[in-house]
Amino acid sequence: MKKLLALLVSAALCLALPACGAPESAPSPSAEPPATPAPIHRGTELEMGGSLSTGDFVMSFDALELVPEFTYDTSDISSNSIWVEPGYMLLILRGTFENLSDRVISTDSFKITVSVNELYFTDSGRVRFELLPNFGGESEPGSRSEYVVYIYLPEQMTDLFETAAFDIYFNDDYSRPELLLPVDGEPYIGADHRCYLITGLREA
Repeated sequence: MKKLLALLVSAALCLALPACGAPESAPSPSAEPPATPAPIHRGTELEMGGSLSTGDFVMSFDALELVPEFTYDTSDISSNSIWVEPGYMLLILRGTFENLSDRVISTDSFKITVSVNELYFTDSGRVRFELLPNFGGESEPGSRSEYVVYIYLPEQMTDLFETAAFDIYFNDDYSRPELLLPVDGEPYIGADHRCYLITGLREA
């Protein structure tokens, strides 16, 4: 009986030995390249010296200026100027707006945002889009006038100024673009068209 018991214990030990080896290492996950953020789709690219042209209007982009004040002629004998709060300067985009359609096109039909050096962002509520000479908001059918798009830029940003990005939104029917608020994201502007102009301080 003792011999039989010893044989049984020996057999059990032999069967248990393979299970007592070093644990197998878990397979290492395959190395994947770091994810790169998807490029932001900004829409149609525009250029300084060029224009935004549709069947209804042509909007040219002639110059970008950074100035302490802006004076414009309202008639042959009078002028006006934009008041600038101390500590700020004016960043002004200038060009011409030509209405080719048979309807009135309002500046309210456009929403424009501006970012400077990709750091300082001005939303559409603080961007001014005005038609000269009377700072009007409506372009009559067949008319052509100069325009200004401007923001107030803090003076501490002026010495660091490199580029400004203008994003322009509008709808096919020229209804006012909407500010939309997604449930899990930042507000964005809903419009049929989004165009952008990135430029520095240079004239065409």
